[in-house]
Amino acid sequence: MPFKLKEQAFSWFKHIDRVSPLNTQFDLYYLCLLIGLISGKSESPHQSQDFVDHFVAGYYPYRRIIAGLLLHTELKHFGIALSESDEIKQKIELLLSSSDNMLTKDGFDKLNSYASGGFNIICSDIIDKPRNTSEFLLQYSSLLKSEMSKSTIWQ
Repeated sequence: MPFKLKEQAFSWFKHIDRVSPLNTQFDLYYLCLLIGLISGKSESPHQSQDFVDHFVAGYYPYRRIIAGLLLHTELKHFGIALSESDEIKQKIELLLSSSDNMLTKDGFDKLNSYASGGFNIICSDIIDKPRNTSEFLLQYSSLLKSEMSKSTIWQ
């Protein structure tokens, strides 16, 4: 299964795509994903583009953490307590696999939906398309802090 971002995202990020320190398209995906996971906002990535079907080298060592972030977000979203082992097991079976990517088809779909939701938040908050990586990352950092302070999922 591939990682996907809205086609609009590739256009929106085009001036900072693969500009250090955002050296891969996965870096942009991950920035969108974090905002989506923190806010709990997921949206179907309509008109999306596949860009890679595996965790790229820089993220591969963290694939379990990313899968864990997804699981945590989904458990909170559905109000599943850590004491509800049957419900947790169902979510794990739905989202996670023993494959190298750690995700089932549903897991990829949910992760891509959170990345899509995060992209929409970024676009809403940072109105102008980014043209400078440093300036964008400063704005992104402020947005991340703001979303974290409002989050019901991560508090």
